[in-house]
Amino acid sequence: MTEMQRVRKLLSRLCTSRLFPVTLLGATCVIALVWGFLELKPVRVYDGVTDTTVYTSSAQPNIILGKAGILPGEDDLVDTRHNADGNLEITYIRDGAFDLSSLTQSSAVSVSYYGTLAQYTQESAAPETVTVEIESSIPYGTVTQETSLLNAGEVRVKSAGVAGVSVARYEQTMVNGKIVKSVKLGEEVVSEPVDEVVQMGTYVARNPSLVSQLTGSGGAVMTSADVPCFSLLTPSSPIELDANGYPVHYSRVITGPGTAYTAAPGKGTASGRPAMQGHVAVDPKEIPYGTELYIVSADGKFVYGYCIAADTGGFVHTTNIVADLYFSNMSDIYSFGKRDVLIFVLN
Repeated sequence: MTEMQRVRKLLSRLCTSRLFPVTLLGATCVIALVWGFLELKPVRVYDGVTDTTVYTSSAQPNIILGKAGILPGEDDLVDTRHNADGNLEITYIRDGAFDLSSLTQSSAVSVSYYGTLAQYTQESAAPETVTVEIESSIPYGTVTQETSLLNAGEVRVKSAGVAGVSVARYEQTMVNGKIVKSVKLGEEVVSEPVDEVVQMGTYVARNPSLVSQLTGSGGAVMTSADVPCFSLLTPSSPIELDANGYPVHYSRVITGPGTAYTAAPGKGTASGRPAMQGHVAVDPKEIPYGTELYIVSADGKFVYGYCIAADTGGFVHTTNIVADLYFSNMSDIYSFGKRDVLIFVLN
């Protein structure tokens, strides 16, 4: 019997044996176990305290952590990477287990390297705490005032606004030159803002044909001595007035807006006369100094009376004002404001 015949006979007996199925199953299991063992890879799992090696054929972090008895939470940190040998390493840090406030934002996405949190923290600079002061501007508001000293629709800034200043103190934590934490300690106002004051004009020039109205006004029915006025000057002889309170005798009439002003006691005028009620400011090119005048408001509410051109008004080159009337009382200045006047030139 040849060797080949002996092998065939042995296989024939084995296949007909009752133990054949059991033997075949056992051999299959052994092969499967050996194959599975060859597929297992060591995975290093670090939870911030201990290292654990898990042998698995899976590459899913959750499955591997489950084999290590770890169930990650939604906010926990799981970092995976391959080491120099090509094996997987997983670092698991439970949320709140470590103070990561001192870590830079760019580094915090990978807290560990080769499963060692300590190795990362040694590579980062130590946090530095500093106190800083930051100055801020406080915006100013705007206050609007109406004034009859300006024409309707005219706007003027009476006083400019000034922004305030505040200083805030912060405690900042810095790592590698970057701010990772900032806490406001307090704030102090160094200077309050000052509101801007804007004046809005309300004056509306009536511009009546006053000269034509005066024509044919009638004869004298009274004198300046009969009419209360603001001027403290007295003419050499009473001025005859008609029924409207206007002088009967005059050389010409000047009409236009008039304003009011005051000056410090004892202050002189451009003509050398003292500043007082009765000495008014005019355009000396229009009304020479020393000219005797009689002034009333166009609405008849103010009778300034007999007065003398004694000063130069600041309005000469910039406005259409025809006279600036001196008042010693501020309440009279505010009452008069700005209104049309009739200036009767007496001489």
